[in-house]
Amino acid sequence: MGKNSIYTLPPAAPGGRAAGVKAAIGLAAGLALLGVVVMGVAGGSVLSVLTRGHHAVAFPGSAQLKLKAGVYGGVRDPRSPGAVAGLFVSIRDDLTSQSVPVVNGPTAAPRGAPLFQFQILDEGKYTVTGVLSGPAGRFLLLHESVARARTDAVVGGVAGFLLLGAGVALWVIVRRAAPKT
Repeated sequence: MGKNSIYTLPPAAPGGRAAGVKAAIGLAAGLALLGVVVMGVAGGSVLSVLTRGHHAVAFPGSAQLKLKAGVYGGVRDPRSPGAVAGLFVSIRDDLTSQSVPVVNGPTAAPRGAPLFQFQILDEGKYTVTGVLSGPAGRFLLLHESVARARTDAVVGGVAGFLLLGAGVALWVIVRRAAPKT
């Protein structure tokens, strides 16, 4: 028999890492990557809500809007001067010509408070008509998802940051604890 027997393992090659160290570094990289993905998804969600979660309409008048399902609130555009007096809003589904119930709030509500609310059950095109006895003004229709945008950003940012931090911390710990080769 030769020097190398089939019953003994060959000597370890220098510079190789143990399988556990490689697995820990892979886990650390995976956690860090997952953290970046979570933050990206949260940021994309918030950006989508901020760009598509509201519609501007001018009253008196009407506008045809594509609305997604959910609860909407109507508020006076902060840049629109004047007081709201005698506001009446009606909404009609363009596909079925059915009227959507609108709950009117007090027109003397504090600035930023909803003046009217309604719920859209099916996504589609709707005609929003408003009659105003006072001076003309702009109003914003805000979808319920706008209210959740701040929470989504905070939760996504914190979760992503924790995952990214855990991945980096695990990588640092493994690099320090691994034997030097």
